[in-house]
Amino acid sequence: MPIEPDHDVPSERDAGRNAPRERRWGIIGGLTGSAFGALAFVVAVQFDHAPLADLIGSPYPPFLEARRVLSFDWFLLAGLTVGFGFLVYGVVALHSGRYPRSDGYGSVLTGAILTALSGAILFTRLWAVLHAPLTGAAQ
Repeated sequence: MPIEPDHDVPSERDAGRNAPRERRWGIIGGLTGSAFGALAFVVAVQFDHAPLADLIGSPYPPFLEARRVLSFDWFLLAGLTVGFGFLVYGVVALHSGRYPRSDGYGSVLTGAILTALSGAILFTRLWAVLHAPLTGAAQ
């Protein structure tokens, strides 16, 4: 039985969207990003004892060359995990949420940014460790 043209109606432009939820996800994303950046600074300075002058380096801060597991690594791994959590929630919200476009988009965007940022910094750390000059007993 063929589908008649009057049954094939596109969804409304604002279907699945809610302005208060859009604002809520904007606030959640902004607070999450700000907290991640501030906590990254605190972990690097307080737990890994990186001097403030060493946080500015080219192409990366020199404290990333340490050939041991840093607290900063665990922090970035936690950032990856939280980012994946936002992504999973976004997929669930897209599938079964009351406002899938608002909740799904906000959650997926927050998760994607957090995951990409954590992954990029972890990759930079790996690159720094592999390209760092060998010193002391490690030679």
